[in-house]
Amino acid sequence: MFTPTCCTNCFHNGGLGISQNFKIIEEKEEKVDDFEDLEISREEFGNNVSIDANNLIKRDPPSYYEEFQTYYQHFLALVELFELNPQEYNENFADLVHFLAQVSSCYTEDLKDFPEKLMKILKENGTVLDPLMRLCLVKALILMRNRDVLLPTDLITLFFELLRCKDKILRQLLQTHIVNDLKRINCKHKSVKVNTALQNFMYSMLSDNHVTAARMSLEIIIELYRRDIWRDAKTVNTIATACLSKDKKVQMIASFLVFKF
Repeated sequence: MFTPTCCTNCFHNGGLGISQNFKIIEEKEEKVDDFEDLEISREEFGNNVSIDANNLIKRDPPSYYEEFQTYYQHFLALVELFELNPQEYNENFADLVHFLAQVSSCYTEDLKDFPEKLMKILKENGTVLDPLMRLCLVKALILMRNRDVLLPTDLITLFFELLRCKDKILRQLLQTHIVNDLKRINCKHKSVKVNTALQNFMYSMLSDNHVTAARMSLEIIIELYRRDIWRDAKTVNTIATACLSKDKKVQMIASFLVFKF
């Protein structure tokens, strides 16, 4: 049976980096080029592993709906098996997750529950998942968010919770995405509803028992301030309050910004 060519290596190569002084690298969504015009039979689509199923479906979703359903049903079957043993990396499951994320905008109704299934796995098993598998699920969600398949509020809340994971590559990726997504949300006009909901959650993270999560939450707030995305009084007061934090590194990070400006 054909396996979607999903470039699983992209999950093995790690996330984006963050330099010192909170200069967060801009996240760039990988571009997928379309195939040249080719006459490809249904049999070739089903058997030739060299053919990029993602591009074929994007070019003509109705023609490949049956094949898409086959892959989606396979994914649903694997979800049940995966949840029995979430600590292990499952390459077939990772391939299907990436494949379905790539074509999610082509079959929005069929895949309306797909993001929630991935988020459920991360919420329930985030800290015990195999690191590569966890990164696979997160990158799939980021891909769908970048294509506006997902709303930002629930996803960013989940990503803040995942900052508790002992995974530096994952935390850097999450930090970068959160800042870039909020920049995109506020690019043309300020989204008061989204900003208020996320600000309240972020500020609560500063008192999180997980010290690393609290520090990175502050770094994100500072980066949003530095980029002129959040410059309201609430943000300023939060940074000032962090200067009195019991955690020395949180104090240092907040004080750095205060003295800089």
